[in-house]
Amino acid sequence: MNAAIRFFFEIRAPIADVFCALATNEGLAGWWTRTLDGSHHIGERITLRFDDLEVVLKLLQMKQDEAVLWEVLSAGEEWNGTRINFQLASMNDQTTLVRFGHVGWRRESDHYASCSYQWAEYMFSLRDYCEKRGGSPFQEHERQNLARSTHVR
Repeated sequence: MNAAIRFFFEIRAPIADVFCALATNEGLAGWWTRTLDGSHHIGERITLRFDDLEVVLKLLQMKQDEAVLWEVLSAGEEWNGTRINFQLASMNDQTTLVRFGHVGWRRESDHYASCSYQWAEYMFSLRDYCEKRGGSPFQEHERQNLARSTHVR
C-alpha cells in the first residue's frame, strides 16, 4: 500500500505570498514551527523542531510561485522516505489554489490518521498566515490545544 494525505483548498492571498510562506524560513515559522533552520536551495536540508522531535527535509524541487517538494530524511520510521509537496495555481490576483500532499506512507496506521488531522490544522494555519498574518505554528498551536482541552469536561 502507498497511502497519502491530500488537501485541496483556496487561500485568499496572492500566489507570491503563499509561495513565500512555503519557501522561506520566515514563512514556515509563521504557520508550521518557529524553531527551524536550513537552506531553501535544491538539494539542501532544512530542520524543523517540534519539542523533542526533529524533522529533517531535503528540498527536491522549488518552482517560483508554482511548487515546493521535500523528501523526509529523518522524522521517525513512518515519515522517513515520504514526500511533502505543495502545488500552487493562481485563480486571480488575490486567490491561490493549493494542492498539498504528504505521500509515500507505507501503510495507514493510527500515526498516519493522527498526522492527517495535524496536517489539516496546519493547512488552516497556513491559510490564516497568508490571509491575516496570524498563523498558529507549533508552539502556539500546542498551547491552544492545551487550553482547549482543559476547558472540555
